[in-house]
Amino acid sequence: MVRPHPKVIRVLLLIVIPVMAVLVGGVLWLRGGGSVGTEDAYVKNDIAQIAPEIAGRVAEVMVRDHAQIGAGDVLVKLDAEPFRLVLAKAEAELDAARTTVGTARAQWLETRSELGEVESQADYLNRQATRQQALAEHRAGRFAEAQRLYRQVLEIRPDDAEAWNGLAMAIDETGDSEGAMECWRKAIALRPDFAEAHNHLGLVLDRVGESSAAFSTSRALSSIRLH
Repeated sequence: MVRPHPKVIRVLLLIVIPVMAVLVGGVLWLRGGGSVGTEDAYVKNDIAQIAPEIAGRVAEVMVRDHAQIGAGDVLVKLDAEPFRLVLAKAEAELDAARTTVGTARAQWLETRSELGEVESQADYLNRQATRQQALAEHRAGRFAEAQRLYRQVLEIRPDDAEAWNGLAMAIDETGDSEGAMECWRKAIALRPDFAEAHNHLGLVLDRVGESSAAFSTSRALSSIRLH
């Protein structure tokens, strides 16, 4: 058996074998030896938590893993049905509240109307009582007190023709014909068909010598009586 020359062995050990090792290693690296594989690895990166301003069930996810997103992009859609139910309930409660308010307002208006009628009736009865008291004072010859009571009625209701007529008669009893005629004219202005006021005014006009005015008043009184 022929043994290799020592120089050949030296060349193989120092040059050929290392070159072969480098070539084999390069081939392995190019075929994937440069990457590491494992089932327990992860890439470290910042994680941003996102949450909606209102709670709800996610109905649809609008993005995929590792997708690029920008400001204003829709990421998820929430189920709108619960919110529609809440809105419908709130609108129903609002309608019920409006109905309650409307009913309360109608009742208040009715009560106010009834109160106005009661106050009007009370005012009328009070004026009637005061006029009757003034008439009693007049008949008793207390003309100043009768005038005070009639004026009290007129302070409340200056359009009370009956009170003006009574005041005129009380004033006329004191000899103030001008004052009495002024009151009768106010009574007639308020009630043009007030026959009693026309009659008293005509008598006083005739008494003070105003025959023409008295005649006109008598004609007006006759017209009222004919009607």
